[in-house]
Amino acid sequence: MIKIAMLGCDSSHTEAYSQLLHTQSSPFWGKAKINWLWGENHQQAQDKAKKNDIPYVCESVQQAVSEADLVLVSGRYGDSHIEPAKIAITKGKPTYIDKPLTNDYSQAKDIAKIAKESGSSVMSCSPLRFSKEILALKKQIPDISSLESGVFTGPAFTNAIPDPRSKKLHFYASHAADLMCSFFGSNTFSLVTSQTSLGIWATITYANGIIANLNLPLEVDEHYHVCLYSKNQTMATNIDPWGNFYETTMAVILDELYHGDCRRAPFQEALCGIQILDGIETSLKTKGKIKLHD
Repeated sequence: MIKIAMLGCDSSHTEAYSQLLHTQSSPFWGKAKINWLWGENHQQAQDKAKKNDIPYVCESVQQAVSEADLVLVSGRYGDSHIEPAKIAITKGKPTYIDKPLTNDYSQAKDIAKIAKESGSSVMSCSPLRFSKEILALKKQIPDISSLESGVFTGPAFTNAIPDPRSKKLHFYASHAADLMCSFFGSNTFSLVTSQTSLGIWATITYANGIIANLNLPLEVDEHYHVCLYSKNQTMATNIDPWGNFYETTMAVILDELYHGDCRRAPFQEALCGIQILDGIETSLKTKGKIKLHD
């Protein structure tokens, strides 16, 4: 059985992943278990461990990961991911970092550098890339290289959480950015943005000429939409934000990340998503085009 340490427990993802692993009717029953839990709020960690059948609550990240086979960095906000992720990765643990990877591209590159030096496998993505609607849409496309453009819509921010960090663009816009990268990859070239009182529009140009647009409306309920274009076809889907996408995400974590081959969520795409979100913020301030290539 794969022994897991979870770092961070201030979001509903603690419950979502615990239920998947600790319920007898789950396809993962007996395959993996969350044995150790650490949280910035120790009392919250104790409460959640008791509720979700997690045996040990740890005082430190180091204690939590020392005997773990796999690590889930599951704090709600990107700024809470950096130090726990670095500790886990430095110790050579396969590490899943919940979205957003970080709130800053330079920090994301630091994590990538540590992963390369330690040889650890690392994965970070929006679970929406594994929604049934996105998986079905990909099956409709015989050759993804035939796509020429796309529009990826998701809220820029959320009003559901009364915390100023939820107003950081990276927190919710990371969903749309990751969906874009899941179709078009990470070979981006430049971006330019515009904003009105209704939303943010970012146009991303890829090195091969593909143009992708992120449509990030403001002050809306949570909903997501993808529309793709090729020479002969238009394909589109809405995504249920409350769908059963955590199950496929966990399957990828256990079947790919744990074995060092994260084909369905390459870490380079997570880096690209953060670079794009940083670029959007910079473009909005400077009102100019931002280069995304080195």
